[in-house]
Amino acid sequence: MEVLNPEVQLFTLEAGAKVTLELGVGIGRGYEAADHPRSGMPSGAFALDAAFSPITKVTYNVEMSRLGKITDYEKLIVEVWTNGAVSPDDALTRAATFLRDHFSPLSPGGSDEDEEAEAGAGDAYLREALGKTLEELALPARAINALKGAELHLVADLVQKTEGDLADVKNLGDKSIDEIKTALAALGLSLGMRIDPNVLGALGRGTTTGTPAGGLR
Repeated sequence: MEVLNPEVQLFTLEAGAKVTLELGVGIGRGYEAADHPRSGMPSGAFALDAAFSPITKVTYNVEMSRLGKITDYEKLIVEVWTNGAVSPDDALTRAATFLRDHFSPLSPGGSDEDEEAEAGAGDAYLREALGKTLEELALPARAINALKGAELHLVADLVQKTEGDLADVKNLGDKSIDEIKTALAALGLSLGMRIDPNVLGALGRGTTTGTPAGGLR
């Protein structure tokens, strides 16, 4: 873990004083002010202003350009600054992808080949996400050990369990369950999913019952 805003002052300690912290990190979008904390924060929690976007500054400029004897071309110059969590190149690539996907519903229907390619990419991502081991999730060791003690080793094993199922797992409390839900949400997954048996078969897993989830059978 790397602290990207070490300049934020939390408090001032007198000489000889010590402090012990329990850090809580969440997933969000945009900017959230500390004076509007999220619901469900534990009593005594010290909220900080949160800027979830890694982009700190963007500027652009359009200049005249020429190509050979043609002089009425325009050149777009984009400058991107980030906090180091992502590179400017990656940020610009992802922004362009989001923009394209945002307007794609307004365009005429794509070709069958495009639809098949998108479906294939979605299936490939799902298989990859479900095939991850629990160690690849952003979970503390205590939660991973508790899940493995319940014979859950892959993300595919975990997402088929409901919140009620996890409540019965030894050494797994409400806080750990919230951490699990957050880690799964980062992959676009959730608890209680019903997964296509063919996908489970490819992962060497059997089926269990669960709540139907969008896009899955």
